[in-house]
Amino acid sequence: MTQPLNSIRELQRGDIVRHQCVGDSYVVEHIDGDTAIGVRTISITNPDEWELVKLDNRFTMDEAIEIGKRAIKTVINKGFNATAALEAGAVIASKGQGGGGGK
Repeated sequence: MTQPLNSIRELQRGDIVRHQCVGDSYVVEHIDGDTAIGVRTISITNPDEWELVKLDNRFTMDEAIEIGKRAIKTVINKGFNATAALEAGAVIASKGQGGGGGK
């Protein structure tokens, strides 16, 4: 069953949302006012199809969420869209500016 989403504020962690045009679904991980962070998961089963990316800086989930929230707010405040915000968050994380990398 689906229903219209009237406000981001009505979401709860664990809710599943689906984009009406594209059809992609996401699980709500975090809500901050009028912004929510949704994630997708995938089953990783065949190791021959995957490679492990090792990073010098590692972040806890809370740190990663904070990086994403700061990036989204910054980019949206500058008039860009959410995709640009997520890309900016990846750049911030890769430069170790996310508050205590190395975990």
